[in-house]
Amino acid sequence: MPASPILYSVIARNTTILCEQASTSGNFTTVVSRILARIPSGGEARQAYVYDAYVFYYLTVRGITFLAITDEKSGRRLPFAFLDDVRDKFFARYGDGGNSARAYAMNEEFARVLLQAMDFYSNDPSADKLSSVKRQVDDVKGIMVQNIDKVLGNQEKIELLVDKTDALESNAVRFKKSSKQLKNVMWWKNVKLMLCLGFVIIFIIFVISAAACGGLTYPNCGHDSSNSTKT
Repeated sequence: MPASPILYSVIARNTTILCEQASTSGNFTTVVSRILARIPSGGEARQAYVYDAYVFYYLTVRGITFLAITDEKSGRRLPFAFLDDVRDKFFARYGDGGNSARAYAMNEEFARVLLQAMDFYSNDPSADKLSSVKRQVDDVKGIMVQNIDKVLGNQEKIELLVDKTDALESNAVRFKKSSKQLKNVMWWKNVKLMLCLGFVIIFIIFVISAAACGGLTYPNCGHDSSNSTKT
C-alpha cells in the first residue's frame, strides 16, 4: 500500500530557504517560515511537530534543516527515511555550500531531486522495504511528537491550507502515467516476442528447405532449375 503523500519538503539554513518542492498547492512557505524560525540552529536534531491534521518532520545536520510535511496518517519511518535520503544527496552534491548560499540558490537544480524522492517515498511500495528504512524503526520510536502550539508559544498560528483536490488530481495523473508506461512496456514485450517468433519460423523454413535442396547453397534445387531451362 502506498504511504500517505509527502505534501511539501524544504531545505533551509535557519530561515533562509535554499530549495523547496510541493506535490500540491498550499500556503506551505508562509507556515514553514515560522517553524524554521523556532528550530535551533546549532547542533543536530531530529524532531516531529503536529500541526492540526498534519505533521512536520525535520532533521538538522551541519547547520542545514531538512523538513517534510505529511498528513497525520503517515507513519514516522518513511518521512524520516525521505529526509535522510535527501540529506545524503544534498551534501553529496553541495557539501557545506548551503552554509553560505543565497536564498533559493539550489532550487532550480535540486527541486527536481526533491520531487523524485517525494514521489518515491509517497507512492512506491518498495520504499517501505528498504533496509535503510527498517534500520530506523528503533530510532523513530524514541522521537517525541510535539504539538506545534508549544513551539510557537504566544505567536499566532497560521492555518495550513492544503488543496487536497489538487493532491488527488496529482495522484490520478501519476496513476494514469504509470498505467500508460506499463502498457507501453507490455506492448514492446509483445513486439519483441513476435519478432523472435518470426525469426524462429523463418529459420526453421530455411533449414527445412536447405535440407531438401541438398545444402545451404541449394545445389540440387539450383541444378534442377538449370536443367529445366536447358531442356
